Amino acid sequence: ARFQDPQPESTGALVTADPAHSGDPRQDTVDWRPEAEGGAGNLRVDYVVPSAGLNVVRSGVHWPEGGEALNQARKASRHRLVWVDIETP
Repeated sequence: ARFQDPQPESTGALVTADPAHSGDPRQDTVDWRPEAEGGAGNLRVDYVVPSAGLNVVRSGVHWPEGGEALNQARKASRHRLVWVDIETP
């Protein structure tokens, strides 16, 4: 009750989702090997949990849909940046 889950999403995670994915792939935050290759697949494992008293304006996961931006993100980490914009009272 002291925290809130803004459920950040990205279209990039949706584009790269495994067809056998369960759950909402737009909320995935990590790019592991597909289950078919012995990995866990893409999952939501990174969170930002603001205090319940803060007003969440918007949130998201920086997961590029393709091209050089996606290549750079993959080189940097398997995890994608999770962000939340908030307004303080």
